[in-house]
Amino acid sequence: LNKALINNRVIEILDLTSKGFSSKMISDKLFISTNTINTHWQNIIKKLEVSNKAEAVALAKERQWVL
Repeated sequence: LNKALINNRVIEILDLTSKGFSSKMISDKLFISTNTINTHWQNIIKKLEVSNKAEAVALAKERQWVL
């Protein structure tokens, strides 16, 4: 995995998800649409080569991208 593929927005979404925020809550907080959050999630899952959000968050924690 190339760390350059993981930008600040991706880290922000992973971090908020790890803290229990829903896609709707994240979209409200970041002032972007829920559809945009869902698109980010599709891309995150593909980039990280994981099966779902939980695996993505676990990987982000393991690599210390989020606390």
